[in-house]
This record gives sequence, structure tokens and C-alpha cells, in this order.
Amino acid sequence: MKYLKTMILSIVLGLAVGCEIYNTSESLEESDVSVKDSVNVVEEKSKEISEDEAISIAKEYFLKNGIQCESKVIEVDHVEEDDYIIHIYEIVGKGEEYEHSATLGWFKVNKYTGNISNNN
Repeated sequence: MKYLKTMILSIVLGLAVGCEIYNTSESLEESDVSVKDSVNVVEEKSKEISEDEAISIAKEYFLKNGIQCESKVIEVDHVEEDDYIIHIYEIVGKGEEYEHSATLGWFKVNKYTGNISNNN
């Protein structure tokens, strides 16, 4: 009987310790994941696209949405936080006395993801 009690106690203690080790291991793995995710965010932030790449993304977006780019001016007007602000316009009355620009739209391209959205 003493042997049986010792055996049961060993099993119970072993399970309790094993569970504690498992829980500690699990929390370490979760911690490692969050650290890795943080590192990836920093690495992604360091991969900033250029203004030329942002303009190319904008041109591709315009063409997919039926905006012909040949006679349009597409340029980065300025930067707001993580976004390039893209201005698309055309010159009306080129070479004439009343030459002016006609804005077709404002868009923003995220410097890190390349996502484009309307900024009107």
C-alpha cells in the first residue's frame, strides 16, 4: 500500500510539475512570437519605398480604374507621416494665355506597404 501511495504521489507531482513547465514554455513561446513580430514591424518600417515607386503604384492604380495617364501630371506633392500624397492633374490650355492646371485627384500611398487610397 505504501508503494501505491508513493507511486500515486509521484504521478500527481509529476503531472503538476509537467503542467507548470508546459505553461512556462508556452508563455515563453508566446513572448518569442511577440518579439519576432515587433522585429518584423521594425524591419518593414526600414523598407521605405521611393517617391518614384509610389508614383508607379499610383499610375498602375489609375490605369486599373480607367484613368489614362499619358497627358496627366502625376507627382508626389508632399509627405504626411507614413504616406506620400500624390497629386494627379493635367494642364489645360497648354501654351495659351489662360493655361492652368485641373486637378483630377489626390491619393496617398503608404511609404511602407505601398497601399493606395483616395485622399480627396
